[in-house]
Amino acid sequence: MIHFTTGLAEQKARNLARDSRCSMNTGTNRWTESTDVVVEGHAERVSDGATLEALAAAYRDKYGTDWSFDVADDAFVADGHVAHVFRVVPTTASAFA
Repeated sequence: MIHFTTGLAEQKARNLARDSRCSMNTGTNRWTESTDVVVEGHAERVSDGATLEALAAAYRDKYGTDWSFDVADDAFVADGHVAHVFRVVPTTASAFA
């Protein structure tokens, strides 16, 4: 499952409030050495405390202290900022190499 964060005042959150359909893509900047993946689906907010704690731990494991979050009020919190967490429930996925 793909997860992402956004503050409620950000454009991404405002767009999702109107329409939960979204797409996410990932890849690298190496033109002939990478695979790009596009996942289309619907974003749904993650508010379960145990899931948020697990995701916060995964962020710390992957990114270290650069992306370290506490969990409070059904969201990620860092340095006084609140970020809501969403997951993309996929309907289609494509990969390009």
